[in-house]
Amino acid sequence: MNQPQAQTTNQPGITWEQLIMSVSDLTAQGKLSEAVERALLALEMAETFQPDDRRLGLNLELLSELYYMTKQYSLGATTSIRLVELYKRTLGEAHSDTATVMLNAAMLFHSASRYKPAEDYYLKALTVNNDRNDQEQIRNIQIQYTRLLKECGRLQAAEAMNVQDPGGKERKLRRSGQFEAYPAENLNENRLNE
Repeated sequence: MNQPQAQTTNQPGITWEQLIMSVSDLTAQGKLSEAVERALLALEMAETFQPDDRRLGLNLELLSELYYMTKQYSLGATTSIRLVELYKRTLGEAHSDTATVMLNAAMLFHSASRYKPAEDYYLKALTVNNDRNDQEQIRNIQIQYTRLLKECGRLQAAEAMNVQDPGGKERKLRRSGQFEAYPAENLNENRLNE
């Protein structure tokens, strides 16, 4: 399979997989601004693939996660809208991965203090997970949604949720199952030698 090549000034001929692996490596090293730059290069390349190519979704997920980690919540929220729509179109609205990215979108909007879209995404994610009876994810969504209600001064609604918030637990985005489904050998064989 012929992979499109990234045209970077210092390393021409890099594949998408190599860029994504370098994003993971840079993230693990705490070099988040460099990881964002690489993820954007990879996204530029992913835009040249067939419409709805699964690599585009993986790329958008990584970018959303990086924006969350770097507290660029508005950029992450905007990226997550596109990701949710992509997964709804390709996987279906009731798919667990779609629900995961809906929750991530809610958390990004919530962190950006954009409460209305955050609430909408929390409720959509809750609906999908209720239908799937995913109790762990339902509880996680309820905790996040209760926090939002309290921040908005809707204390009665928060109390009506009847959810114990463990508090203090660091919130982070979850990755969808698409990462596990993507052939690992495609990524592991393509590490950049930096």
